Amino acid sequence: PPLDTIDETHEIVVMLENSIEEWIAAILRLIEQENKRQRPGNGPMAEIEFWRGRNASFTTMYEQLQSQKVQEILEVLRVADSQLLSGFELQMNELRLLYGVAKDNVKFLTTLERHFKNISLGSLPVIIDTVAPMMNALRMVWIISRNLNNEDAMGGILEKVAWEIGQAVINTVRLPDVLLLKNSDAEELIRTAKSGLEKWQSSYEDVRKKIEETGREKRWDFHYTFNLFNDTEYMEARCQNLLDIVKLSAFFHSVVGPELRAVTGESGGGMDDILKRVETLTHPILSVNFNVFDRTHETSWEVQHNKFREKVRQIDICLRVLIDTTYI
Repeated sequence: PPLDTIDETHEIVVMLENSIEEWIAAILRLIEQENKRQRPGNGPMAEIEFWRGRNASFTTMYEQLQSQKVQEILEVLRVADSQLLSGFELQMNELRLLYGVAKDNVKFLTTLERHFKNISLGSLPVIIDTVAPMMNALRMVWIISRNLNNEDAMGGILEKVAWEIGQAVINTVRLPDVLLLKNSDAEELIRTAKSGLEKWQSSYEDVRKKIEETGREKRWDFHYTFNLFNDTEYMEARCQNLLDIVKLSAFFHSVVGPELRAVTGESGGGMDDILKRVETLTHPILSVNFNVFDRTHETSWEVQHNKFREKVRQIDICLRVLIDTTYI
């Protein structure tokens, strides 16, 4: 071919190779950018948002590089035996892999979105009703998904669910508010919170047992590696403490009153002292200004809880003295 035609062809190839180099750089920048992407929260909905964001980014780049124009350029460079094609194909294969993972994860996580929204936004009764079907849905994802059926992926999702359930309890059972409710309302609220925490662990154990019984599915041993129950079990214990406090307070308020005064005939300082003690019984708990469900405040909680128990002991002693004095 004429020399000018050869030169012109060479210029075209160089120009197209410049485009290839730009595409390689763009893929590398995108992968680096996405590797720095953080979950936008601590709950399970953040997992869905994370993968939707990655999927949107990878899809845009992947579809652009699959366009007819790009394919024509690649064909020209293949004919020209360009040395840059191998580097481009290497990065394209990496992009294709990441795109496929993100797309697959979004597909499966979307099937869990309704459950995750209930866990994130629902009341405690809604959460309690959601946990078991959500765990069964997670098991199906575990069986079918190619990318979410590993310890890091599924364990991370379950850890986010545990955190979200814990947040629901923290936001619902607040001190001093819960102790200022009617005793029956306070008891019901705390029992519901405790039931939600128990339901979370029992539902996990139920699915884990089913998986072990089949003998065909990979085991669920996430509780050994991830924080699924360490915090929620601590919160259960605090709920039990609060439940005992409400019940003891209700008991003493029902016992110490006009009926006891009528039975004992006591109208002096001894009865008034007991009444005063009962009225101030929950003051150590009402004065708590920290999150009782946070394990880092365990020592502070024990101090206040022990003050309450000492008050209970003193009231019990005073009642025994009063009764003994009355009937001796």
